Amino acid sequence: VARQPTALPETLMNARDLSTGAMITVGAGTLLFIDGLLPWFRSCFEGLGIDSCVSGNAWDKPFSLLAMLLTLALVAEVIAVQLAKVTLPDLGSVTWGQVRLGASVAVLALIALQLLIGADPLGRFLFLYLGVVLAAALVYGTVQRNREAAAAPASAPVQP
Repeated sequence: VARQPTALPETLMNARDLSTGAMITVGAGTLLFIDGLLPWFRSCFEGLGIDSCVSGNAWDKPFSLLAMLLTLALVAEVIAVQLAKVTLPDLGSVTWGQVRLGASVAVLALIALQLLIGADPLGRFLFLYLGVVLAAALVYGTVQRNREAAAAPASAPVQP
């Protein structure tokens, strides 16, 4: 018995449904999450012929931890709205674009604050600086996404 090909359901998530701003947001957010697992702080000690290094990542400090959680929320929102086609509730006088922008700016500010404060006695390490760059890319993706939503025709199903 030959099987008939079945059509894929329309609700199937397709990455091609993502706008440019959403792709930047998801890409930067995913890379920032991975970067947050790498050492952001590090100090090496040498004594008695023994070399030892101690490190800490973004999840070890409160400001960068909050930034990582906000990053996960931003990526989850993009996936829910643009891939799963979830309609978010109305927030009244505040738009979802403003919420997204505020969250992404908060991510950048928290990581920059963590860079300034540091983590005594550990020194700042390469991946913390990369985190600042990725957080800036996250803000850029959010701004781009808000511009796309504002430029979309009224009939297009773009979440503001």
